[in-house]
Amino acid sequence: MNDTSEGGSVAPGARQRRRRQLPAHFATLASLFDATTFRHIATLGIRPGWRCWEVGAGGSSVPSWLAEQVGSDGYVLATDTEIDQHLTDLAKPTAASLDLVSWPLVAAWGRKP
Repeated sequence: MNDTSEGGSVAPGARQRRRRQLPAHFATLASLFDATTFRHIATLGIRPGWRCWEVGAGGSSVPSWLAEQVGSDGYVLATDTEIDQHLTDLAKPTAASLDLVSWPLVAAWGRKP
């Protein structure tokens, strides 16, 4: 999706439209890829107490699944270039800035309740 007009600035209303579309977008991605993603991650042998980092989390399905795997003694860091309600709905999140190689990211720390 292109959020910019010809002049390079954000088109009026584009970000709001994109945010409205995100839940359906992430639900579609989850339905297509989560089973395979979870199967691959499970081969790593993730156990309770592990600390996991989801880079480019997008939606909350993978960080939520990771939180279930690591339990209350572990934790999951989910990062993305934008953070919105879909990530802040995770258990006990707090938002913080994180800069990797001069790219501003936003992080949501989540622990399983």
